[in-house]
Amino acid sequence: MTVLFLFSCSRVPGSLNSGQWRYNLIVNGVRAGKAVISNSAGDGLLVSRTEMFISLGSIKNTTTQTVTETADFRPVKLEIVNVMEDSSSGARQVISRVAEFRGSTVTLDSNGAKARYTLKQPFIIDGNYFTDSLIKGKFREGMEVRAKLYEPTVE
Repeated sequence: MTVLFLFSCSRVPGSLNSGQWRYNLIVNGVRAGKAVISNSAGDGLLVSRTEMFISLGSIKNTTTQTVTETADFRPVKLEIVNVMEDSSSGARQVISRVAEFRGSTVTLDSNGAKARYTLKQPFIIDGNYFTDSLIKGKFREGMEVRAKLYEPTVE
């Protein structure tokens, strides 16, 4: 059994994986929610999606982040939706942020408030760039991967 385990884990991935992975979220040893992470490719685009569902007491929080980028990791769109609900008061809040990229120009929409920015240097967003770089480098010890990471929700 040990030899089989060692053999099956001796290879590093050859490319970015497509598919869906499910996780339980644990807070202080108690299951508080779940997360679903998925990757897909098609029409020259890579799409990464992370969904988290957390329930603590009367509060429920659902967060979805979708990153769309070109096959060479140029940003196309970043969408983040956060829904918070309190069953004890009936309160519900939705925060929606969308960043759309055209070259170095970023258009942000945060719950209807829009802004446009022009970035001076090449950048990536939170997507598949780092994972792909590690795969191409075969996860060798001491390897460094660098890029300018832009987080549009800070704007």
